[in-house]
Amino acid sequence: MKLSILDQSPIRDGGTAADAIHETIELARLADRLGYERYWLSEHHNSGGLAWASPEILIAEIASRTERIALNSMLLPGLRRSIEHRRSHALEGSVEERADAPLPLA
Repeated sequence: MKLSILDQSPIRDGGTAADAIHETIELARLADRLGYERYWLSEHHNSGGLAWASPEILIAEIASRTERIALNSMLLPGLRRSIEHRRSHALEGSVEERADAPLPLA
């Protein structure tokens, strides 16, 4: 069975955005060690309970700390195709074969 994780980088009660980012990185490392196939980060804006609005930057950090898991982000509805294309190519340059195609949210 192929398993994936969709992570929104939630800020837990009593935690900070920095804690949430660290926890996201550690969860991705664990998923990589356990053999999960993909790790997705969602893009979100104007949400006080979520720590990250630019997943492609965090994906690069996760790629440097994992070995095999495929990485990418969930895009907001209506995001322009040029932005999707640019992000996809930037990720391919930094994580090579582990960068999945962007998946738009409905």
